[in-house]
Amino acid sequence: MVGVCQAEQSADDSLVAAAQNGSARAFDLLVVRHHAAILRYLARQTGDSELAADLAQETFLDAFRSLDRLGDDRSFAVWLHRIARHNLLMAWRRQRLRRAHSSRSSRSGSPSASNWSSGPPGRAGGSSSSIATRTAWRSW
Repeated sequence: MVGVCQAEQSADDSLVAAAQNGSARAFDLLVVRHHAAILRYLARQTGDSELAADLAQETFLDAFRSLDRLGDDRSFAVWLHRIARHNLLMAWRRQRLRRAHSSRSSRSGSPSASNWSSGPPGRAGGSSSSIATRTAWRSW
């Protein structure tokens, strides 16, 4: 079993090096290799397959943007799970803040309480959002 793990780590290391040098194909292969594990982790934590899919997409987007920060001595899989966990914690935090805002607004009689109940634009009703919508939301 150790040989298999070392072989997978070696393959990841090669793909990471190629992706850091600009190979989109190498990063695509990293996504293919790790998507199912990240999605399972997030689905188990959230209990919501659509939210898990959104968070998985966000995780890989964040990993792509930060690939230059991954050191040679770090495991891509562990690093990717840390990003997924961070995104999960931020999603829970946003959800908690929306609930707090919603309950304060409903107590004050504000008609805008429902504006935040379904999440940021592009995520209304838990539907999958595009990368462009998510990027626009973050920059707003």
